Amino acid sequence: MGDILYYSDNKSNRNEKVLNRRFCIEFWLFLTYVIIKDKCNSLVGAEYQKTFANAAMGLCLKRSNHDYLYASDRMAHLMGNGALALIDARSGFGDLFNEDEIAFYRDEDELYRKIDYFRKNPEDRMAVAEKGWKKYHELFNERLIAQYITDLMFDEFDAKNYPWPTLAE
Repeated sequence: MGDILYYSDNKSNRNEKVLNRRFCIEFWLFLTYVIIKDKCNSLVGAEYQKTFANAAMGLCLKRSNHDYLYASDRMAHLMGNGALALIDARSGFGDLFNEDEIAFYRDEDELYRKIDYFRKNPEDRMAVAEKGWKKYHELFNERLIAQYITDLMFDEFDAKNYPWPTLAE
């Protein structure tokens, strides 16, 4: 199993700053996958799934944290496979998840400390990841999502029926 997964489809400045020299010096031996997807280098299909399934934890980096509760599908792939997700606390996901379900960080130093801690304490990492996996499946399971879609389609929507904030009120 790889320690840390970072998968990105861009080389944004913010992500490059987080994956800076300090990160590489401190964690390079433990960073199993650093994959930058472009036209020539893409991870798809079974290999993509296998990569996420084998990750112990993953970085959920975004270009900015200005969009409340925005995350790419990589967060779903990480948490859906039981990996510990490391996500910026400014993302708003603290409204849906507790500190014992996701590894929130507030700055680079805290990110590095949490990676180091969870790398050295696999039992704690697995406990947080398992709670996150359970919560993610509780919040975003196929039945609840299907009900949400059909409620919207048939004008039967009631925001109280859903555990997440919604704009469709």
